[in-house]
Amino acid sequence: GGGVSSHPAEGALPIGVWAVVWIGGGVLCLVAAPWHQGPAAAVALGLGIGLHALWAASFFTATITGDMTRGWVTGTGYATIALVVLWSVWRDKRGGLPSREAVADELRRGDR
Repeated sequence: GGGVSSHPAEGALPIGVWAVVWIGGGVLCLVAAPWHQGPAAAVALGLGIGLHALWAASFFTATITGDMTRGWVTGTGYATIALVVLWSVWRDKRGGLPSREAVADELRRGDR
């Protein structure tokens, strides 16, 4: 109805549609998680990162235009989630973290 918008993206789509998009993306992430190396997981992850980046940009834009003076606070939260996930994927593509056992073995070798 004619209520006050709680999110800048409501100008593009009603909040109910955004709810379906977010829930659908979350369900896709949960379904794809067991096959985390597959193409469905890549699509799900991209959707999740994209939604977080979109909402971050939306809140930052609302702050710049003066529509939401503290929108940058919420935008920072969404941007942080997107950046941390991107960083973790990038780190994993570089070879990931060593296992707990590998670290313990290396520490034992160093004690000799």
